[in-house]
Amino acid sequence: MVVVGCCIMYNFQPYLHVQARGCTLGKAWSMENIRKLVKDGYIIHKPTVIHSRSRACRMNEAKAKGRHSGKRKGTRESRLPTKVIWMRRMRVLRRLLRKYREAKKIDKHMYHDMYLRKAREKTLSDQFEAKRAKNKDSRERKHAWREERLEAGPVDKVAAPTPAPQASYRGTKEIQEMSKLFRREP
Repeated sequence: MVVVGCCIMYNFQPYLHVQARGCTLGKAWSMENIRKLVKDGYIIHKPTVIHSRSRACRMNEAKAKGRHSGKRKGTRESRLPTKVIWMRRMRVLRRLLRKYREAKKIDKHMYHDMYLRKAREKTLSDQFEAKRAKNKDSRERKHAWREERLEAGPVDKVAAPTPAPQASYRGTKEIQEMSKLFRREP
């Protein structure tokens, strides 16, 4: 038994017929014999392959509306790598910190601290302003404290030893005066 699993191949049919029936090649071309082979199942019709154009039509409609007409070819990373963004950000940060350091707005320790912090964060101005204001206040307090000590005059180093502070020591006048020096004035 010979079964063809594809569509009818006209150049192959006579040989198939000869093999199945044992007749000569000339007699195999008759339509009657071919119909008999089809009926017996020796020759099988293969169904036609459906090639749907629904997706193509949908795409053409979208293109008519102006979709799918972009010019981007690469991924976001290939078009503007994150490494390049990082390099640019760090160069800007270094330039800004160098400018502040040369203008004496920050010292080398603050430069180092801000450089490490900003390498992890993006925001610059808020933290810089807060640090600058804090340093300015501490500088002013320090100068005021020095001037007050100079006005008071020299203090003897070999003075009598002061008693150890007690629990009620906190409310005395000396502590209140010292706290006035370090208190922030609005």
